[in-house]
Amino acid sequence: MGRVLFNHTVNDWRDVVRRKIDIPAAVFSGDESNNLASQRWAQSVMPNAKLYAYTSAEQGDHFLMFKNPVKFVGDVRAFLER
Repeated sequence: MGRVLFNHTVNDWRDVVRRKIDIPAAVFSGDESNNLASQRWAQSVMPNAKLYAYTSAEQGDHFLMFKNPVKFVGDVRAFLER
């Protein structure tokens, strides 16, 4: 598992995100996440993508689905129902 995780983290996924994802996508991040800038970019290059960026008050870090599960599940449901 360690090799898989290492391989995943060192790959440059920009070409995949930009050219291969052509279905609606939900992108989740938060103000307290180090990854928010990259998630904003991902949303901007994927057609029909929606970014859910949680604020600090909404526990918006890398683990928002654990820290704010009610909002997270509500947002996932809303995305799937649109």
